[in-house]
Amino acid sequence: MKLDKNGHSLMTRRFMLLDTQEPTPLPPYVLEAVKAANPRVYFVYGSLMDPTTLQSVIKAREPPILRPAKISGYHLKMWGRYLALLDKRPLLIIHGMAFENGEFEDVDQIRQRLQDYEGLNYQPLQCFVQFDGNEERVRAITFEWVGDQSELKEGVFDLKDYQMRNLESRQN
Repeated sequence: MKLDKNGHSLMTRRFMLLDTQEPTPLPPYVLEAVKAANPRVYFVYGSLMDPTTLQSVIKAREPPILRPAKISGYHLKMWGRYLALLDKRPLLIIHGMAFENGEFEDVDQIRQRLQDYEGLNYQPLQCFVQFDGNEERVRAITFEWVGDQSELKEGVFDLKDYQMRNLESRQN
């Protein structure tokens, strides 16, 4: 293989050149294909497993149809009273709920509302979800913790306790 005076191959020089150029905008047909390939299923855990909370967050007229589901290879910690999904840990299974974004008229708005609720400490993450009673895995989106890990603690999220506290606060 022929190298230049800096020890770079032709392939390396091409990559270095590409790195300095502005990205070329994708043609509309490619953007449509990418959009169509995006998952329309969301995997939720913690407070968003509560149908009332989820309905309020996404501002839906009706609560979304939630189905029990799980993802593998992640782990959870607590951020105050909320759960934080952390990057991969083999063999661990996270149980939660999943819903289809396609039930709603404005898919992009739903995605933005979920992101707004999650805040800056979370970012969307593509994962594979498995619905209870079904072996098939489906691409989905969930939210992963990207904040300061020193703010997290070991703990357990209790959905019923969360729902009771919300009910009590609405009654007061």
